[in-house]
Amino acid sequence: MNPRDSRRSAGGSSGGSGAAVAAGIVPFALGTDTGGSITIPAAWCGVYGFRPSTGRWSAQGTVPLSSTRDTVGVIAESVQWIAEVDRVVAPRYQGHRSGRPPKRSRLRIGIPDEDSEWVTHCDAEVARAWMEALLILAQVPDIELVPVVDPGLHRAERSCGATIELCEISHELTRYLGRLPEPIPFGELRDRVARAEVRGLLDESLGHRNDRHGYAAALRLRSALQRMHAEFHTAYALDALLYPSVPMVASLLEAPRPRAEGAMGERAPGDAEVFARATRNVNPGSVAGAPALTVPAPRYSEGLPVGLTLEGARFADRRLIEVAGRVARRLHEHADQLK
Repeated sequence: MNPRDSRRSAGGSSGGSGAAVAAGIVPFALGTDTGGSITIPAAWCGVYGFRPSTGRWSAQGTVPLSSTRDTVGVIAESVQWIAEVDRVVAPRYQGHRSGRPPKRSRLRIGIPDEDSEWVTHCDAEVARAWMEALLILAQVPDIELVPVVDPGLHRAERSCGATIELCEISHELTRYLGRLPEPIPFGELRDRVARAEVRGLLDESLGHRNDRHGYAAALRLRSALQRMHAEFHTAYALDALLYPSVPMVASLLEAPRPRAEGAMGERAPGDAEVFARATRNVNPGSVAGAPALTVPAPRYSEGLPVGLTLEGARFADRRLIEVAGRVARRLHEHADQLK
């Protein structure tokens, strides 16, 4: 359950990490992310969450779902803790130089236009927190808000993201289960699963198990998405893109709620719509393998947290952490202007 409101979800498969940090039990906790499992808990619990560029942190020892999309990350009580954990986990990682934004005194933060999928159809509480954040940042001298237009990142993600995950799940889990001290067949795992939606996901992944043509095509489309993502950040000379982390506040536990991973399995009526909304904003960057860091909006609407995500160019993780630290400080330093 969510420490901010026990009637509501903590956000999915890494929700325990988000809840532990939000409750003050630990200053940070690791999580894994395939399609929103760090961003959603961080946003809904009102804490900070960092999804590194895919492949930057080792995933050794974790249970795999999709080698193309999986990454380990961290949920923390501050950007400073995220920076410390990243230095420990990736102390010498230099990454790729291409697409890395230059350091400058005035940050260029991309703001999606009002018709973009990143900002349309948000809950009223989220829309208000988003607009308040923009009002604050517009008055900060060392931040420039840069209007940007989505070149088609959401459309490109929908053409490949779910297919990649569905094609990889059964292969990844079969290999993992086979390496256990007491190996378990994939079918036996499926039969042991209690929740119908998870069994549906496993069944759907089996249906894609031998779809080599579809898988190869999806990987090519992902490569095109990655190029589009890099060109988008370069064209606008962005230090980061900013958008509402999740277009809705934390869902009630009694209501159909999202599973914070990337593919669609069997769900009760209405569940798929909730899931699609919850993961909508992070999906393009997640499938592209880009880093993202979620910070709490400086004001809560009706007491519920709202998250804002800063997304960087692939492998510009350390720069993104620096940028997020500056943006978070400015947001909270100037928040009293709206009180």
